[in-house]
Amino acid sequence: MPAFKTDWLPSAPVYPTNAKAGKPIFSFLNRLIRGENLTQDGAAAFYRALTGESPDGPQLSGAIVALTAKGVTSEELAGMAIVMRSAATSVTGVDKTAVDIAGTGSPHVAAFDIATAAALVAAGAGLQIAKQRKTFTASLDVLKELGVKSAAEPNAAKISFSGTGVCFLHGPKVHPKLETVVSA
Repeated sequence: MPAFKTDWLPSAPVYPTNAKAGKPIFSFLNRLIRGENLTQDGAAAFYRALTGESPDGPQLSGAIVALTAKGVTSEELAGMAIVMRSAATSVTGVDKTAVDIAGTGSPHVAAFDIATAAALVAAGAGLQIAKQRKTFTASLDVLKELGVKSAAEPNAAKISFSGTGVCFLHGPKVHPKLETVVSA
């Protein structure tokens, strides 16, 4: 008979056993490995631990893998989204009905930039678009070829949006807390 997720890894310590394990992410890592779901408040605390001052790279990676393997619940997603939105740099002047499109590409992979193409097609169909990008690579190259100026600063994005209904946001400027996750 297969073991239940809660029976998985029962002997793992719940409390840190050494200084390296004493990071805020440790308790979440063990819970997620066991397949435990987090409450909305717990997920908010997990997100704060992920984006804290000095996350431990291996623990951070392990926690993200464990969360992905367990499967993210709607309650966990809501808890993390609330904290993420509260920590984001506000871009004023962007309509609340604008569609936010973000790509998941990598500057290390030569691939078609679907997210930027989707943003341009949606804008051409009359939707107001706020397109985010993580780096100044793939989408910036596409936009440069099209003669579109991409603003790194939220204030410049506001000007672009008010003139065209489209703005291209540099992710690290809008979500500076995520930089600790990316660089860990």
